[in-house]
Amino acid sequence: MIVTSEIQFDSKIKEANDQNLKVLATKEDIANLRTELKTDIANSTADMIKWMFIFWLGSIGVLSGIMITLFNAYLKH
Repeated sequence: MIVTSEIQFDSKIKEANDQNLKVLATKEDIANLRTELKTDIANSTADMIKWMFIFWLGSIGVLSGIMITLFNAYLKH
């Protein structure tokens, strides 16, 4: 009876250990994820700078239009 229980217990532990090994991350997995993360951050940073530049140009255009309109209105009076 005790031997059977020990065998069942050992098999359950081995099964749980095998399941844990399937999801365990190795140093190589972590290094790959780190490289992917760095690449993604670099790409998103470049994209963000591009959109910031477009926003700045749009803002300058709108403000220039307002200033020209106000300046022309001032000259007419």
